[in-house]
Amino acid sequence: MQPIIEVKNLSVIYETGKQNEARALENVSAEIYPGEYVIFYGPSGCGKSTLLYAISGLEYITSGEIFIGGRKIGQLSTTELEAFHLTQIGMVFQAYYLIQSLSVLDNVALPQMFKRVVKTGREAQAMKLLEKFGVHEFADRLPKQLSGGQQQRVAIARALVNDPPILMADEPTGNLDSKSAINVLELLYNLNENEKRTIVLVTHDPAHLGFAHRVFHMKDGHITKVVRNEHRRLVIEQLKKQEKPERSADETAAESRFLVEYLTNPYSHTTILALERALNERIQGQLTRAAFRDFLSKPESAGGVGLSGDRAETLTERLEKILTERALISEQKVQALDNKTNLDDPAEVQGRYVMRTVLKGFHGSLDIPEQTRLQRFINLFSSGKINLEKLIYYLRLSLNGGGVGLPLHSARYVAEQVDVLLTKPR
Repeated sequence: MQPIIEVKNLSVIYETGKQNEARALENVSAEIYPGEYVIFYGPSGCGKSTLLYAISGLEYITSGEIFIGGRKIGQLSTTELEAFHLTQIGMVFQAYYLIQSLSVLDNVALPQMFKRVVKTGREAQAMKLLEKFGVHEFADRLPKQLSGGQQQRVAIARALVNDPPILMADEPTGNLDSKSAINVLELLYNLNENEKRTIVLVTHDPAHLGFAHRVFHMKDGHITKVVRNEHRRLVIEQLKKQEKPERSADETAAESRFLVEYLTNPYSHTTILALERALNERIQGQLTRAAFRDFLSKPESAGGVGLSGDRAETLTERLEKILTERALISEQKVQALDNKTNLDDPAEVQGRYVMRTVLKGFHGSLDIPEQTRLQRFINLFSSGKINLEKLIYYLRLSLNGGGVGLPLHSARYVAEQVDVLLTKPR
């Protein structure tokens, strides 16, 4: 049998040849076969997530070759790579990355839009998967109204909506309680066992290893050993024997989350979309400051948001501050473009200004190596070489692994601020 994934002598090195050079992966080789469930296992910073992203085509590699379905990923054009991501690989992440302004159904159906599937067809496919994973009753809710376990099920449904043969999961249970984690792992097991879908999972939790056919143990950017699991079927059998409560903690948490959301922020999906449109119009200068504030204070029944006068004014001031900062950042880039003697990349000039702005509101402390790394990743995001998802990943990645080493909440805060300052209106 030919491998569906083949990695040959793969290396990923950051800051090559410099004093702070970091080798995330070095001369790694591996083969994964169709219908196999494999796990890359090791401590934080060992290179397992870097390997997963390199295989999926989301990570730049320094040397080596990656083949998926016999095709060399490094030789694909941008258009071919986009089609490859759309049809051949489904990605599941620790942080779900659901779009909070879209309903659960629309989140799952979204990838089919890029395949030009008509609305009725993509919604039918999305609902079929939601029913399969037991979250169809939440189809019209927003993601934040669901528990973590339910959001991850939605994320898995989204990853599978285009029916890719390979599903890749990066610490998919990292944000879940133990009960929800087991439910997600059982779901992945069944996708592999019943549908023969190839599963590639990254984890640092030894309790997950029993689900895989093979486990690739990693340390310091190397695969140190490969262990075949001879007792895999016993794991799921033991789980099925466990007595389940009449009402799971996951279900109770979901109901509580929904009630809290309803009591504290009972805005309809229509109102949220209207707010997004108003924000976009204000960003593009189609709405004045006063008109935007009036929209916020206008009752929902009249097409507004229904905020109190003080709250509407506070949010308007925050938006104006962001717009001012973005204008200054844009001005810095324009000056760099106009200055013929300035050899700096305009995206880097813009990135430096963004970094100074972000650090003003950052409550933690960063030493020089961390600031250097942060600046580099902001520049990459500014120039469009990495997306928000990858920015968060690099901010969380340890210094030894080539990242900044921020805690999850700090990485999200910094990435969100950078995104707010640089993202253009749609």
